[in-house]
Amino acid sequence: GSPLRNKIPPIESLVVGLLYSFMTCATYAVAAPTVGEYIQELGQSSKLVASVTMSASPFVSALFCFPMIWILQKFEFKRVMVCSAALLCLGQVVYALGGVAGSVALPIVARCITGAVSGPQLMTTYIARTVGSSSMTRVQLYAGVSVAVGTSVGPLLAAVLSIVVRSSDLSSRAFNNGTMPGWGMAVVVGVYTAFLAKFLVNPDARRDGDARDGGSLPKKERVQAKLKRLWLTWHKLLVCYTVGFVWPLNIGCWELHTIIRAKDAWGWGAFEVGIFEAIVLLTVAPISLASTKLLDGKDQNVDREGMAILLLVSMCAYLFLFDYFRLSDTQDYPSRYAEIAVYAIGSFLLVNGDMIGRQFTWSLVDKLAPDGQKQRALGLNAAIYMCGRGVGALLSGAVVSPNEYALALLGINALAGVVLAVGYRGLDPPK
Repeated sequence: GSPLRNKIPPIESLVVGLLYSFMTCATYAVAAPTVGEYIQELGQSSKLVASVTMSASPFVSALFCFPMIWILQKFEFKRVMVCSAALLCLGQVVYALGGVAGSVALPIVARCITGAVSGPQLMTTYIARTVGSSSMTRVQLYAGVSVAVGTSVGPLLAAVLSIVVRSSDLSSRAFNNGTMPGWGMAVVVGVYTAFLAKFLVNPDARRDGDARDGGSLPKKERVQAKLKRLWLTWHKLLVCYTVGFVWPLNIGCWELHTIIRAKDAWGWGAFEVGIFEAIVLLTVAPISLASTKLLDGKDQNVDREGMAILLLVSMCAYLFLFDYFRLSDTQDYPSRYAEIAVYAIGSFLLVNGDMIGRQFTWSLVDKLAPDGQKQRALGLNAAIYMCGRGVGALLSGAVVSPNEYALALLGINALAGVVLAVGYRGLDPPK
């Protein structure tokens, strides 16, 4: 094969590059089990305020998707990535300082800082510039595993930090159950930033797809050709974007609803919630690796098939998330354990269906988008994805009761299923 086809960065550069997704996901998830308690300590008892705090990060990520594309085109990639990691670290410090200042605004500002540098552009650009086509699928898979493990390590770290707080009897304004996730991740990301600066090999500045569509034509005609091809595929992309919005909405809402439900109905603390979410999320990595076998020998229509099957799995998952047991603090533990078991089954189906389904959607968007517009189409896809994450976190504060949550999310997924069914036959990538 050609050198470009077999291109692969040095292993240490690839590892620190892929770890960026791990860091962004871990910094998002680590605060989830204790954010409600933290906001209450700062004088706000509303669950909606906690939801706004969590949703600020993905919403800002969505807003920064297109500016980040411009930044990556104008500045050296390694400098951008190292500065982004430093800002990620700063965001954790600001989050923890909210307890010192006694201000609920600081955690929200901190989540905004984190969100600005947590979008998927850095990772997708790094892979596009450093990895050849023969290794692309394998490296994309590793990136997906990095996301899954980072998302699961976040609540696990929160559980460990809650033990530290409890055993050390930390209750000051600077060090408590709410601020420790910020301090802990600040240390982790700070160390990572140093390794990133040392080991990341700066990739070349090529921009995939910019010159593949009519490169020999005058600029005006080339732009017209790109727009024409995008117009011919917009309705197909809209179907993908609709389903692509629902995947992160499900996850974002599930993360916070699980915390609310576990604390209110099961009497759990941050440790138990963190362990539960970590166990469910950790199942994604091996199942994601195993799911790649489904692609062996399949044609390119496997993406739409995968989307349809996994959206159906998500809808079925919500059937397990209704409150069939009507728990109260006076009920005995056997029925409580049964409720937890049923909820765990639904959570397993939902999380794995959504995270694997996302991969099919992103793959199909890449195949459907015209070559000259791939970067913009994928940028819009990323913005929609982060918006879905934010809406999910916000929605968790609005649909608090288990039955409202399950019914509302089942309805949203059913609507996405209708859109997919209507446009299914048209989701045929160009040969």
